[in-house]
Amino acid sequence: MSGQAPRVLAREEVPPELARRTEGLAPGVYVTSHRRRIYVLVSAGEQRTAGYELRLTGSPAEQFAQGRLEVQLLGPPPGAMVAQVLTHPFLAVDAGEGPVLLREASLLRGKARQPLPINFWGEMPP
Repeated sequence: MSGQAPRVLAREEVPPELARRTEGLAPGVYVTSHRRRIYVLVSAGEQRTAGYELRLTGSPAEQFAQGRLEVQLLGPPPGAMVAQVLTHPFLAVDAGEGPVLLREASLLRGKARQPLPINFWGEMPP
């Protein structure tokens, strides 16, 4: 991978064009380019309440170097008051100018491991 190491983006750093595309996505990994940068979006699919988030289980640089992406779905704490609303948690990684070579991706839900499909989208319109 040339240039900068891949890094997880905070919600406010995700380009709005990419964030809009995460609504309604099935669980999976989506690789796309936008404004000469490569982004990797990971979707956990639809959740029935607020309070869910995705986290990488290791450093982005190490996972990308190994061609494996592993994310963990974290839910709200037991007994927490959460809004009863459909949400679509996602994680966005800025992979710089690429390339991105992923062979395998998985989602951890508690102790269960779910393989995730890897999808390649074309260039996003500016």
